[in-house]
Amino acid sequence: MLLSELYLITKNGEKALITCEIVYALASPSEHNYYLKDRGLANARNNNNEVAIEDFTKIISDDNNLKLELVQWVKILEKSKSLFNKEFIDSFKRDYFY
Repeated sequence: MLLSELYLITKNGEKALITCEIVYALASPSEHNYYLKDRGLANARNNNNEVAIEDFTKIISDDNNLKLELVQWVKILEKSKSLFNKEFIDSFKRDYFY
């Protein structure tokens, strides 16, 4: 678990974004999509939907494993809605913390 994931759950999007930027810069190119996903989530948490969509779109073209999930997230963000409703947060906690 990254600090960025913890910050996303605790509604601290600014700290999540800073953490993502640092880790992305230090990561090897083969790990960039993983951290780009977190950075997109941090941007979505901060209501920077356009930037989050850009991050997710970069991954969609590169990673078929994440494509379905990210396409759904992009559709939500394109409607100017927040990803971070109760259902999303519960699912996120289940996937990352249990």
